[in-house]
Amino acid sequence: MKSHISDLIIGEAGYLIGGVGDNFFVSGNFENYSMMNTQWNTYDAMLAFTSGADTLHELYVAGTDQGALVSGYSNNFSWGYLDIAAGNFLNLNDGNLDVGGAMYVGSITGVDLAGLSVTNVSGNGMNIYYDTANTDNTYLQGLTYELAGGGQLIGVNPAVAPEPVSTALMVIGGLLLGGRIRSTRKTRNQ
Repeated sequence: MKSHISDLIIGEAGYLIGGVGDNFFVSGNFENYSMMNTQWNTYDAMLAFTSGADTLHELYVAGTDQGALVSGYSNNFSWGYLDIAAGNFLNLNDGNLDVGGAMYVGSITGVDLAGLSVTNVSGNGMNIYYDTANTDNTYLQGLTYELAGGGQLIGVNPAVAPEPVSTALMVIGGLLLGGRIRSTRKTRNQ
């Protein structure tokens, strides 16, 4: 499915679902105020900002900043692909009441770089995380870049980024197993 939209506004109770081959082409602004992070699923879909040269797009980000962790992609308004057409600019805004925010994408194309700075995205203190294992992002070399107006474009390596919940569960499981082994040894020695 290919959707060509001038302005897209998603309210607090709204959400998008898009899979492989679903492309959302936005020629204007995308305002996402959704609070429906568990229903939202665009992990395999593409969000593209398209218009004539020198067009500024406002993008309201609803995702929470979970840092450079793979968990940031789960139930957090992530996109499979983000494309910024040549000559277009993005201005990130906070789309919810939580201070700060982040956008998690599998691949990001159309980023204009000058050294370690992105010149066509203004972060306003918000971050964009990209998957360093995605071959579309090879040009970013897994590096971190500064966004105009504050915020960063940061690589996430899913092969080495630990899941905080999984790590905590492994530690707790290890402690419980260790306690169980000690308890069993005490019982046998008595």
